[in-house]
Amino acid sequence: MIAAGNSIGYADSCHRYSPLAKVPLRVHIGAIIPDRSYAMKIPDGLSVDLGAALLDSASDAIVATDREGRITFWNPGAERMFGFTAAETDGQSLDLIIPENLRARHWSGFRHTIATGTSRYGHGDLLSVPALTKDGRRISVEFTIVMLRDGAQVTGTVAVMRDVTKRFEEVRELKRRLAASGDAKAQS
Repeated sequence: MIAAGNSIGYADSCHRYSPLAKVPLRVHIGAIIPDRSYAMKIPDGLSVDLGAALLDSASDAIVATDREGRITFWNPGAERMFGFTAAETDGQSLDLIIPENLRARHWSGFRHTIATGTSRYGHGDLLSVPALTKDGRRISVEFTIVMLRDGAQVTGTVAVMRDVTKRFEEVRELKRRLAASGDAKAQS
């Protein structure tokens, strides 16, 4: 077994092990990722690995897929949000977290995004959708999408997701109260 943080070889355009490519890989939070350092200088002269800090994010779920929608990266935020470990999701379809009644619509949009290389949810627009947890609960998530590319070809996606279930339920309750208040005034 390869310990976290150790370099193991090189990645091809799909981030699979390849001794011929030129991007080192390392094991990171249960997944194999390109070994690139995104260092940021902070005032006291210390260096911080920005990429690792983002991927290890405690609050947001970060999920990467290949072109077919198979999960290739699942960070600790995704583990907390959805209840699946990185090992349980590795190579699995996104269907793990997509409610069955929304899968056809999701896959239609996913295929279009992969084919065109564009998504309106990667430039500041958030997509709000229901999602499933390991125990079968439905939660509300908002997310943006980033295309993974090898030159012009899309090789996969990365979604950065946030659980907005509490806010969604509060807004729904507020709307219900406003509607009830309007109905009461109309009857007076």
